[in-house]
Amino acid sequence: MKYNKKTLIYVHEGRELISEDRYKLKNVRYFTGHYMNNEELWLQVADYLEEGYEMDKVKKIYLSGDGGLKKD
Repeated sequence: MKYNKKTLIYVHEGRELISEDRYKLKNVRYFTGHYMNNEELWLQVADYLEEGYEMDKVKKIYLSGDGGLKKD
């Protein structure tokens, strides 16, 4: 059974030190909402990346998560 879950994805360009042991994300953009599956949300993220960046010149993309597992 699928359910409506809230998901958060954020895109940023690294971090900068703002004080001792404290950082701020650079050019951060958050994507969140209620989705029946994650595909719709990831398509929004992909559109944002394609529109905002020259993806053929991007060398690395880092993904982070909370350790959750995908279960069908």
